[in-house]
Parts: sequence; C-alpha cells; structure tokens
Amino acid sequence: MVRIFPAGAVVLILVTALWFRDLCATLLTLAVVGGAVLWTLASMALLGIPLSLISASVIPVLLLVAGVGDAVHLLSAFRRARREGAEPGPATQSALDHTFGPCLLTSLTSAAGFAALLTSDVPLVAQLGLPAALGIGLAFVITFLGLPPLLARGWVSGGSERGAWGEALAARIEGWVAARPGAFVLAGLAVIGLCAFGASQVRVESRMLGDFAADHPLRTTRAHFEERLGGVSAIEVFVQPGPDSTWHTDLEEGELPTRYLERDAMEGIAALTSALRGPKFRELGALSVLSLSDYLVDMHYVLEDRAPGSRVLPPSKEAAAQFLLLYEGGSPQDPTTDLLHPDRDRQRVQVRIQNLATPEFFALAEAIEEEARARLPKDLDVRVTGNTFMIQAAHQSLIRNLALGLGIALLAVFSAVLIGTRSLRLAFLGLIPNVFPLLLAGAAMAVGGVELRLATSVIFCVVFGIAVDDTIHFLAALGQHSEKSTRAQVGAALRGTGSALVATTAILVGGLGTLSLSDVLANRLFGALSALALLGALAADLFFLPALLLWRSPEPESPA
Repeated sequence: MVRIFPAGAVVLILVTALWFRDLCATLLTLAVVGGAVLWTLASMALLGIPLSLISASVIPVLLLVAGVGDAVHLLSAFRRARREGAEPGPATQSALDHTFGPCLLTSLTSAAGFAALLTSDVPLVAQLGLPAALGIGLAFVITFLGLPPLLARGWVSGGSERGAWGEALAARIEGWVAARPGAFVLAGLAVIGLCAFGASQVRVESRMLGDFAADHPLRTTRAHFEERLGGVSAIEVFVQPGPDSTWHTDLEEGELPTRYLERDAMEGIAALTSALRGPKFRELGALSVLSLSDYLVDMHYVLEDRAPGSRVLPPSKEAAAQFLLLYEGGSPQDPTTDLLHPDRDRQRVQVRIQNLATPEFFALAEAIEEEARARLPKDLDVRVTGNTFMIQAAHQSLIRNLALGLGIALLAVFSAVLIGTRSLRLAFLGLIPNVFPLLLAGAAMAVGGVELRLATSVIFCVVFGIAVDDTIHFLAALGQHSEKSTRAQVGAALRGTGSALVATTAILVGGLGTLSLSDVLANRLFGALSALALLGALAADLFFLPALLLWRSPEPESPA
C-alpha cells in the first residue's frame, strides 16, 4: 500500500491533467477520490473491518480509480456546455441534468457488483465487498454535493477546441459502425464465442501461498520444509465413535473410554499409518504420517531395552494405558495429547502433504478416507478435516459463489438499465457487452495458466461492477435523444459520452496498472486482468453495442 497508493495517485493526476488541461479540474477530481478513500478507510475502522493482505493494496487503488468516474462525467458535460457558449451557472445545471441520473445508476450498479462479494463463504473475499461499495457511494455524494457549487462559480474553464477531439473521434466511430453494423455484430459475436470457449478452460484450483511468485521467500522456504522436514500442510484424520456406537457413553462417572487401546483398534490405527506411508500415498502427495500407534510402539521398544523384534504394539489395553501414563508424567509436554483427546473419545492421525493443487488434494483426501474405513473396526468412524482441508473446500465453492455474485450483479444492472431507459430491448442489449469483459478475463486466465482461486475470483464481480458504468452512460445518453432516428441517437450518444468513456477507462487502466508494483502475485494479476477486461468493455461499448442498436433497426436511418 505504501508504494501502490502513491503510484495510483500519480497516474490519476497525470491522466486527468493531460485530459482536461485544467489545473482546477484536475485538483477537483483528485479531491473527490481522495475524500472517498479517506472516508472509506475511516468507515472500515469504525465498523471493525480489517485490512487483509489483498484489501490493503486493492481497496485504496480501486477506489482511487473507480471513484473518479462520476467526477469525470460531470466535468466533461460541464466543459462541453461551456464550449457551446453557456455561462457557468446554466452549464452546471445542464451538466447535472445530463449526468446525475446516469451517475446515480452507475454508482448503484457498481456498488451492487462489489456488494456481491459479500455472498462469498471466504471472509478474505467477503471483506472487500462492503468497503468498496461504500467508497463508490461516497464518491458519488462528494461529486454531486461538492463540485456543482464550485463549477457554478466558474472555477473550471470550458477548455479549447482541442478538448473536443473526443467528439471528432466519436463521429468517426459512428461512421465506421453505421457503414457495416452487421459485420461488427458478427465479429463481436465471434470474439465472444472464442472468449467463452477459452474461459471454460480455466482450472478451479489453488495451492497454499499460490498468490506469491515462485521465487518469493515464503514459497522457497515452504519448499525447503517439504523437502527436508516432512512438509507444512497437513490432512487430519479424526477417528471417532461411529453413529451407532455406545462405548463412549456407557461409562461410569469419571471413567474414561478405553476403546482405542483395545487390540483391534490399535492394530487398525497401526495398519492405517503403515499404509499411508506406503508408495501409493507417496505418489498421491503424502510426505509423513504420525499417529498414536507410533508413540505406543516406541515406548514398548524402549521398555524392552530395544530388543530385536520389540518394535511392536503393547500386548494389551492395560499395557497401552500404562504407556500413556508414562508419557503424561515423563515430560512437561505430553506428545500424545496432540493425537488423543483428553476424554479419549477421539483420536487423530496427522498426514503431512505436498503443496497440492485442489483436484490432487481432494483425490488424496478421498483415498485416505477410503483406506481408513477399510482398516479400522466398524464401530469407529472417520472424518477427514484440518485447516488445509477447510481452505481447499472453500475453493471448491468458488463457482457457486461466483455464479451467485454475478447473478445478483446482472439482476441489478438489468433493473438499473430498465429503470433508466424504460426499454426491455435496451436492458437486454445492455447486458451483452458487459458479459464480454468477463469472458475476456476468463480467456486470458486460461491462456496465461492462471487458476481460478480466491484472489482471482474477485476480479469478475469487480470488473462487471465497473465496466457496466460505460454502458449505462451510453444508453442514458441514447435515451435523451429518443425523438431522433436510431442512427442519430447513436451518433449523439457517442459524441456526448465517448470522450468521457475513454478518459475514465484510461484512468482505470493506468491506476490498476500500479498494482504491478505489489509483492503479492494476486494483486498483480488483479491489476493486469482487470485492466484488460476494462479495455474490452470500452471496445464493446464503442463498437459492439452501437452495432447491435443499428443492426436491423426498425427505424429509418438519417444522417446524424
């Protein structure tokens, strides 16, 4: 955060300064996003939301670039009105008339996209949702409460005719698309289909510390531990009473169960331990195994003066109970307490494993559970668990969480566009170009070998929440010229919003690019994939969406 946030601020200043060529406009834009970031961080402190490894870098930069959209659209509309000859007061009113409604909708949809992260089962991901949604709302409030009084006083100029180059570019794009709308539609659908196929190839898997580069000290240290010290991650095999067992309940007061010390139970645990150390499980990723039977065998071996053939289990449950008593009184830290619960109704077998990807991990876990059920007496039940198991289980729920989050965001966007345009056709058409950047990000992940895991899953909801802003502004501008022909509507919408869409995308891409300075691989991937997806969203809104509107338009076309 120490390096990334200042770099993002520098990018914001440079892009807005080059775009507006007006010191006051640049400073006002910076004031809006700076205020939103500060108020959001203060709100997180009040609400007790911590800064995590990811959110500490992502949230400030995300708000720095995402919160700038409203200010850019308001200032662009104001400057356009000033260039057309309006005084500061009327120009401010015109800018508010043209941007307040669309900006309100975009703020709501962006906030919905971020809030969709709250549906995640993973706290690290869910904690990004509320601060980001809150920050977007604060940026909107600051923009429309703080900027209009200053604009009405003439703090910002209208700029020179050179500042109208965006309108000229929009007119050129209109000419290209209007000449061959069908070709643009077919090309767009082909690209979407190709990206959809690529996105379907993304692997849903994760490895511990996978968000760090391969040469990061944490990764290399972990590899050393796996090679020399038997691994770091573990699968815990809990042996517990079966559903129909009563031996752990039919006891006198103060009596401890001795079922695990009976010969068949001890032999079952020892056989399981031996099998897990065999070649089959080593090939699956097991590195080392530890169970209570190891301690019982060691104690028997020592008490028999290390005689040949004495490295075996104790002959009876009474002898095993005496061995446990010796361990308990023989040292300040009884090593068996990590493997046998004090109530002696649960026992644990610890299997340290390699740093496995999600599919390989669950293949090993299933094989361990199957082996345990085959080796242990029928009145004992088995449950595979542990911290690593819980983390990998969270990754298995990624698709469900992602689908739920995107479904909520899609519904919010559809509703917002429907309310803003009062047209079912435009509401449906508005969804198509916003699915494209998601598919583009997924295809890029597949090509680059990037797995869908906790950190990268955040990209989709965030990109959708931001990318839809361009579509809403374009469709809102389209609706302001509903009395015109489709060709004239599209041309007016492109000229009215095209330059602002390019400006906000440039700021977003430049700001997110600063995440490449992060030491965390997940943050770098977030920045690169988000920037790529937002460029795709801009292309879809400037080329594909106008082509969809013009293709087979029921209205007669007339020159713009």
